[in-house]
Amino acid sequence: PYIPVGLVHGFLTTAIGGSAILQMIIMRTNLIKRQVTGTLASCFLAMEAMRVMGYASVGFNYVEHITVIIFASITGILGTWVGKHTEHFISEKNFRIVFKWMMTLIALRLIYNGSTML
Repeated sequence: PYIPVGLVHGFLTTAIGGSAILQMIIMRTNLIKRQVTGTLASCFLAMEAMRVMGYASVGFNYVEHITVIIFASITGILGTWVGKHTEHFISEKNFRIVFKWMMTLIALRLIYNGSTML
């Protein structure tokens, strides 16, 4: 049942950055917090791999951005480690509340940043 959602999400994420759609759909399931984070991580890994291949196929030069790529990779690994070792401190209910607030704050920040570029 998630295949059509994944196809639409993959297109929207690449075209306009619509990853919040998948996140909110997954948050409405009965998955527990570890399953939510694992599912989203797997989806984003697959989508980012396709995005990297797509940009590389049209000549994007990743070498020019290697410092940012390395820094982002290291912080991603550290964030995963911290999350794995602290997730048992937060209840299922609070996980969903915190997750939704984080997504809201990130969305507001993106809207603000986008509006200041106009």
